[in-house]
Amino acid sequence: MNAEHTGCRARERAEAQRGRILDAAAQCFIGHGFHAATIANIAETAQVSAGLIYRYFENKNAIVLAIIDRQLRQARRNIADLQSGVDAATLVPRLASLWCKDQPDDMDPVLFLEMSAESSRNPEIAEALRRADRISADDFAAWLETVAKAQGARPSPLELRVRGIAMHALISGLAVRVVRHPDGDSEELRLAVEQVIPNLLRFHPPG
Repeated sequence: MNAEHTGCRARERAEAQRGRILDAAAQCFIGHGFHAATIANIAETAQVSAGLIYRYFENKNAIVLAIIDRQLRQARRNIADLQSGVDAATLVPRLASLWCKDQPDDMDPVLFLEMSAESSRNPEIAEALRRADRISADDFAAWLETVAKAQGARPSPLELRVRGIAMHALISGLAVRVVRHPDGDSEELRLAVEQVIPNLLRFHPPG
């Protein structure tokens, strides 16, 4: 086994351990809240030692920042997927089920709100969330521009940004809705989203 292969295996193992710790941390933050959850809780949930956690993360704040970064990368992949000709009819059900967790690293609505609340007290987390929002907004605006061009429209950067803000507000509001009404009617939610999305994706060519 050569050194390059050994190094690759070591990186894969380290990445798997980091992911395991982040999954456990997310679970603890959801169950106990950010402040009540401790490194000891996270270590127990991940079934690793606290010392191992400190090998990868300086403190609990660093874990939250890593979760934000992971969610940003997932959000960018989701937006990139929209480039394949997604229209209102297909986007509506995707948004309506956005906060229903299918994969371990999907964003949980409780975790989303917990980190949003923490950002009001923690400037470092607040800045990380603002950066993530800016990057996602830029990606979404780029997608909207392609949607507009397909309709023969040439919207201004301001219009694209405003529509992106509306989309971000909708996504955030859906998280609040899911948390407050965990047993809500999924069809009603889909119909509610359907009231908004077609207008966001409809552009008017210059007259």
